[in-house]
Amino acid sequence: QKLDASARPYMREPPKPGSGEDATHRLVGSLSGEAHTLHARLEDLSLALRGWRAAWVQLNRVTVDESGGGMRYGTYSDNRWRLDDLRREELAVERASAAFEDFRVGLAAGVHSAEEGRALRHSVGLLRSLTGFSCWSDKQTIQELLRARQSFLIEGTTDPGALRFTCGQLFLQHVRHKESWPAAEPLATRWKDAVLRALGPRGAADWTDRALRLQHKSHNKVANKQKLADFGRLCVRKIRAQNLHSASPWDEINAFVVVEVAGQRKQTGAIMGNQSNPEWRKHDDSKSWEELWFDIESLRKNAQLKLRLWDYDGFAVDQALGHVNEDGSGGLNLVDILTPSAPLPPQMPALPQPEESSDGLGRALQHFGFGKSSEQEAQETIDWKMIQQQHRAAYQAALRDHSARHPVEVHSDGSITCRLRPLPLVGEDSGHGGACIEFELFYESGDTGDPFVLQPEEEDDALALMGQVEDRLRVYHESFFKCSEGFFLPAFDGSMDASTDSLAKGSIGGAASYPEAPPRVAEEVFRYNRLLHRISVITRNGPHPSGDEVVQRGQHATAEGEQDPGTSRESVQGLVTSREHLLHQQTQAESHDLQAFEEELRSLLQQIREVERSVSHDYATRHFFAFQDELLPSIGEWSTDRRRRLRNQVFIVGLEIEKRHQQKAEEQRRKAVILGPHSLSSLLASVTSPNDLPVQPVVLALCAGLSIYAVAMVALIFGGGWACQGWIMLLASTLAVACLALAGYLHVKRSFSGVDAADNGKGYTKLMAESARAEDTSSRSGSENV
Repeated sequence: QKLDASARPYMREPPKPGSGEDATHRLVGSLSGEAHTLHARLEDLSLALRGWRAAWVQLNRVTVDESGGGMRYGTYSDNRWRLDDLRREELAVERASAAFEDFRVGLAAGVHSAEEGRALRHSVGLLRSLTGFSCWSDKQTIQELLRARQSFLIEGTTDPGALRFTCGQLFLQHVRHKESWPAAEPLATRWKDAVLRALGPRGAADWTDRALRLQHKSHNKVANKQKLADFGRLCVRKIRAQNLHSASPWDEINAFVVVEVAGQRKQTGAIMGNQSNPEWRKHDDSKSWEELWFDIESLRKNAQLKLRLWDYDGFAVDQALGHVNEDGSGGLNLVDILTPSAPLPPQMPALPQPEESSDGLGRALQHFGFGKSSEQEAQETIDWKMIQQQHRAAYQAALRDHSARHPVEVHSDGSITCRLRPLPLVGEDSGHGGACIEFELFYESGDTGDPFVLQPEEEDDALALMGQVEDRLRVYHESFFKCSEGFFLPAFDGSMDASTDSLAKGSIGGAASYPEAPPRVAEEVFRYNRLLHRISVITRNGPHPSGDEVVQRGQHATAEGEQDPGTSRESVQGLVTSREHLLHQQTQAESHDLQAFEEELRSLLQQIREVERSVSHDYATRHFFAFQDELLPSIGEWSTDRRRRLRNQVFIVGLEIEKRHQQKAEEQRRKAVILGPHSLSSLLASVTSPNDLPVQPVVLALCAGLSIYAVAMVALIFGGGWACQGWIMLLASTLAVACLALAGYLHVKRSFSGVDAADNGKGYTKLMAESARAEDTSSRSGSENV
């Protein structure tokens, strides 16, 4: 002990545990650059959200129920200053959110690299650089902040006026039916403003792209989850060794482990005290294990892990205790170990059994050379046994390979845990006592998503809402705003330009004075207004009512005639004929009126569209049309709001016209069904001779017999392996002969019936004439009764 105490000052310090994450990022001083900006943006957003929540709680007098975990709402406050304070806090949250999104998008755009995932790695590295300097170095803390912002954007209880993303939900409700499309127009405008306020221009564009991509990403979700990520972090933990032997019998074993991955070298602390079965745990906490963390830029490019054990010697060079050589090149292949294997069924899957012919007739036909021979059946039996043997051998090989693999567990967040079995230590200094080492690998994927975006993106309700709204907006703009042409309602007509406004301000005595319009422009505006007047007049009541009311009145009259006991059958038939005639005339008149109305409306719309196209490049003249109520007060009676209401009126009338056309087509299909033949006499009356029937019975029977006989021939030639080949051939042949016999019988009967009809003079033509004469008589009697 005295010798050891005297020699201690000359000894080297024992190895200490690797610092893990801190060894990779050693920061000195304060934050600067992008890290400082990131901290400021996150802090501003957090403070703004807390201020808004406090103002909203104070306004609504909300108290938190600690026992139930919910909120109890009080009465609404009428204090104006509290409403103004809440609005100021809402604007502060929107400004902070837009600033954060602008920084996030600029952070990704500032990384100029063609390598996939480089921007994500840059964001993760920037987040780790905040460790020790900011509370926002934790990804979970940032995710909680983003969830609070999501609640601010889409929660309806905190947005009763639908000024934020709640207006998108109302827009989706209105666009379900085309009749509500005019009411959805202000919501569409409000949605664009809300997105720009909360996300900024760059953030709004990025959110729109991600929302549209998210709709096409769901079907690849399961496949991507099973794929091993190339970028992430690797942790080596729970390290323990067994049966270690010192290279010299005089030295004690003071083992420590050195791990090298992707050019990074880290080590554990030395276990002092000559322990042959050491476990590397933390010195301050014996229940926790030491962990060695490695940042993996590309797992497939740096797939090898090297692990060596060393014996610490205070005075001499450390001696090797062995290394792991699992892959044959001095280490471990991480890709092979961490890749999850496909699960195997507990039992060997059974192969489908080949069908055996148990048909006695089929076996009898084989003796005459039809079907399979006995030699062919014997060869098929031998081949089947060989296939079964190969299938069994493949299943047993898969079981051996699966049992030889280290167990891999894939977690719900995409991380992977692999507990390696004891691996033998090899090398000259490993000894001969079966020294081995075991440890656990934990791989955390870095491709789980951007830490500055709410993860997982599939569960981001605000992003999903944006995808739905933007998808519907595209269809809405293409279908609805196309009707705005001719009414001078595009977005750039929403406010007057600077030059016109400045001229209006240069007035005497404070009265507004606008530039005087040339006489030509005033006349064009006047003619344009007359066209709008005509459109307003013809679309005010819409097209004439459809013929459904006439049909209902006719049916009602017919029902009353049938219920009257004093009405004869002939009079009822006359009423029916008169109703059908009246309905036919009314339908023709309605169709003519609807066609004339549609042509006039189309002509008027075409004229106002030509007016707008003619002044599309002359912005000065265009403003006189768009703002005629202000620039031309003497004749300008069609303001922007009034033209918008007229546009909505024209749109509704267009839907009504489309509905009428659909009803007309449906009525024509219904008439085609009603006017079909209902009796044998009507069917005979529609055919001039028996030869005009669609299909002759003789031809039909002959074709059926030949088709069934073809089935019998197919069974004979190609049905060698069929189970019921003989019965199929027998049944098909019998049916074919029966059909041919029926065809011959019908042909003979037709010949004799033709001779008899010629002799008696009462053929098909006479029967048709009698049927037509009877119908004419009933029609005349019905007309007289009417």
